[in-house]
Amino acid sequence: MTIQFHKRRMTPENRRQQLLDIAIDLFSHKGIGETKHADVAKAAGVSVATTFVYFPTRDDFVHAVLDHLRKELFTLLDWSPYEGLPVNEILSRMAWRLLERVETHPSYMRMMLVWSAQFSPDVRQKYLTHQEIYLDQLMLLLNEKAARHPNSGDPLERPVGRDDARILNSATNALVQMKLDGAEDDKLARFIDHTIAVVLAYRADSHKAR
Repeated sequence: MTIQFHKRRMTPENRRQQLLDIAIDLFSHKGIGETKHADVAKAAGVSVATTFVYFPTRDDFVHAVLDHLRKELFTLLDWSPYEGLPVNEILSRMAWRLLERVETHPSYMRMMLVWSAQFSPDVRQKYLTHQEIYLDQLMLLLNEKAARHPNSGDPLERPVGRDDARILNSATNALVQMKLDGAEDDKLARFIDHTIAVVLAYRADSHKAR
């Protein structure tokens, strides 16, 4: 008797997740403008028609990928494992967690850099909207969960500002780029420590200048 094995079909949710993961990888290598439905279909081993079931238009496709990426990036702002630690320790641990994510999800981290450098109007506006929300969340984290300066026992004399958050956001991109380029841990550690020191000193100097 011959036993026939039937390939298990994915649920619609799992198939969509698969297509998005593949699209993230292709976007991060080929670019947003160069990756088509057909490229994703070929990599997934499905028909092109299947990809159009999930993403009926080019705009649907691009925005679904960017929304998927955005949700992943916001997980990097989860401060809960570091509750109660001083602000410099929180920032340091979040930085090293980011570097771990570069190792486990390199396509997502490459895609973060690709997205930040896109200037087609629609895609750029979506990035700017994401960035503003991201900066808001970063400021909230530092103001509510790191309420004491690490170098003293005194409460912070002013809230963390948007410029502080922008410096950290820019440093995040630079750190990801360094890791993707193969920088050694000691170099990454120096960059992390220096960035945190700059931000904290900036906060103190800004208050004194008022």
